Amino acid sequence: MARYSIAQVMLPQLSFQQVLAVLARAGADGIGIQQSREPGGDPPADLAAFRDSGLAASVCGLAVTHVLPSPRSPAPTDPAARAELMSRAVERLAPYEPGCAIVGPGSYAGPEPDRAWGQAVTALRAVARRAGDLGVTLAIEPIHASIAAEFSSVTDLAAAERMCIDIGEPNVGIVFDIWHLWDTPGVEDYIRAAAGRIVGVQVDDRREPTRAWYDRALPGDGVAGAGRLLAVLREAGYDGWLDLEVITGDGRTGRSFPDSLWHDDPDEVAADGLARMKSLWGNDTDATRRSVAPR
Repeated sequence: MARYSIAQVMLPQLSFQQVLAVLARAGADGIGIQQSREPGGDPPADLAAFRDSGLAASVCGLAVTHVLPSPRSPAPTDPAARAELMSRAVERLAPYEPGCAIVGPGSYAGPEPDRAWGQAVTALRAVARRAGDLGVTLAIEPIHASIAAEFSSVTDLAAAERMCIDIGEPNVGIVFDIWHLWDTPGVEDYIRAAAGRIVGVQVDDRREPTRAWYDRALPGDGVAGAGRLLAVLREAGYDGWLDLEVITGDGRTGRSFPDSLWHDDPDEVAADGLARMKSLWGNDTDATRRSVAPR
């Protein structure tokens, strides 16, 4: 049975414990925890507050996500060193018992992509084994092709599935993010083929025209066909976490957009987003059924 969570990054103006309170008031089942690159906070108090909140950890982000350097994360450059940092991040996340922790290869658009792929697979295999010892599932997240050079060269479900196979560890799956994958050619067929490997879904929408990768919309407010994609996922048998992750700009990630959700009341954003996600997932209208009928 699907469960509904909201990503911590949706409420960047609040502390972790404040986010927990907002999500609990909204009626969410869980939180998509995002580790910070910078030390701070009160880890024991945060963990205690989390356990008291009644929320579960869903689709979570590590402080270091990719094992190859990229323009957004240039150092360290050594994949083994980055894998060690990621493993330590997994260790810090493990007490929260996350549904999954997002990882990826990073960018390998250089002159030797096959060599870089092999380096990424080897490094991610090491992280996966450490994570497996802690009972943590890792999830490869395909990134929209328009920002591959900035984030990660895995840009579709086929490449993510191939990476899972090459890593060869049982605790590695795939995260499906609507914003990143909505316009992938043949995406519905890929969903049906890879549904068994999908361990988390991030729900958002594509604003048109879009102003940046951090200019996302609530599901139903964009052009990505969020309802249709969720229907395909449901019909394909997915029943895990649905994590609302609408990243917008208020100056923290880059430009500040006047209509950014990050300017709005956190309780209203959480309640509205959760209601939209539940409505789209539970939509059993004839139109939805026709849209996912077998071809």
